[in-house]
Amino acid sequence: WLAVAFAVLATLWTAFANDGTTDEPMHLAWSRRVLAEGRTERQSELHFNSKTPVTVLNQAARRFARGPLHVRDPRKARLAARVPGLLWLGVVLAATFRLARHCAGPLGAHLATLAVALDPNLIAHSSSATVDTAYAAATLLTILAALAFARRPGPAAGAALGLALGLAFSTKFTAFLLIPG
Repeated sequence: WLAVAFAVLATLWTAFANDGTTDEPMHLAWSRRVLAEGRTERQSELHFNSKTPVTVLNQAARRFARGPLHVRDPRKARLAARVPGLLWLGVVLAATFRLARHCAGPLGAHLATLAVALDPNLIAHSSSATVDTAYAAATLLTILAALAFARRPGPAAGAALGLALGLAFSTKFTAFLLIPG
């Protein structure tokens, strides 16, 4: 639990203290346009060609902070846009525990979650408005759903697998690599 608390606190601190990354403005610009105008086209801007719907959560959090919460400080608005990354980190940690428990038992689950929680790359990606942690979460959820479907095939398990794959595809184009698995 201490490692998980460290990961959450380190992610929060990094999200607040660090300046913007090079790709955050493009993720937020595409999402801003989706929310404001409902336009999803990607041809008008070179960097829009790889943007995915999951980044709308980041822009929605930023809009909520600036709107109803009346946040005017740019650092706090940037932090709000990065909060979904912290939530995706929670999903990654929980899914890691569940998958590792399925594969290696309780001790393996604790060790895997400890290792993931202390991964500096995961903390860094979770503290910015990008799709990397969301894609890690979607990948783990897809694996868990596929295992559940393999164990007990049925409409509910199939729907869960479809939803997990849909989430993965709404997160990153490379989700097509999950299909062969």
